[in-house]
Formats: sequence, structure tokens, C-alpha cells
Amino acid sequence: MDTRSPASRPAFCINPLERSEVERDPEALARVRQDPDTLMVLLAGDDPVLTPYAEGMTCLTPLGSPLGGAATRAGIEQAFLGYLDQRPVVATLVDAETFRADAEFQVVDLRSIAVKGN
Repeated sequence: MDTRSPASRPAFCINPLERSEVERDPEALARVRQDPDTLMVLLAGDDPVLTPYAEGMTCLTPLGSPLGGAATRAGIEQAFLGYLDQRPVVATLVDAETFRADAEFQVVDLRSIAVKGN
């Protein structure tokens, strides 16, 4: 029997993202940038940028949307992550302050969520 507290035991979670093997396909990022179904995870520095979606918020934005285009132009770096429900997913890093002042978006410090516990 494991006598460690639940907080100190190893834990695993399910991630629906099918990860890419980019090291075997150097043209993958260029190819998925052309795909109209590509989604983007936008990071402002270390923090994800959330956008309104249905009743809540999401960190996934269509690459071809106005936000996706603006982020791609302002982007410091992009990486192809893999597929989510057979749609390509690209991560885009922008300067930490790029979208912070825009009320339409919510820049979330993930450490504050961990501290709050919600």
C-alpha cells in the first residue's frame, strides 16, 4: 500500500493532442501554416492568451482568424505541436505585453491558477 499523501504521488493526465514528430518532417510547420483548419495556441511570454468561445474561454484560435494573423505577424517563434481532432495545432510565442492591454483577450498567469486552486 502506498503511504504517501495524494499530493506527493505521481499523477498522469490525458492529453487529446496527438503530438507531432517534426524531427522527421522539417517542412511540417510551413505545410500546416497553409492549412485553413490549423489552430493556434498563443503565448504572451509565459502566459496563454485566452479568447471568448461559446460560454467560456479558449486558448485555441484559428490560425486564419484576425487574431491568428496578428499573432503570426507579431510572433517571435512558432512551433508545430501536432493534431487535435485531426486539426493541426501551432504554438505562437509573442512578446509578453502584445495582447495584455486588449480587453477582448485574457492573458492568464498559470501560476496564479495553481495558487488559487481553480
